[in-house]
Amino acid sequence: MIMKVEMIPNPSKKEDGKKTRLTHIKGNNGWEAFTPSSRPIDRVVYLGNCCYDGDMFAIYYNNIISFCKGDLNNGIFYTN
Repeated sequence: MIMKVEMIPNPSKKEDGKKTRLTHIKGNNGWEAFTPSSRPIDRVVYLGNCCYDGDMFAIYYNNIISFCKGDLNNGIFYTN
């Protein structure tokens, strides 16, 4: 499935040639490596750029909201 990433703030820079990547998810013991195909993601919302962690996202899956970090790039997220 392909979905457009929802954006709360208007990002100032994007790399159009690269797709959006989610690299880490916030777990009980801090940031953990994230594999998007391991969860059926329903929605991705860009929250902004953190000076410590970079591009931040909220993801929605199975009636759960989690926080992720990664790279916004072109604003298009591929779940497969």
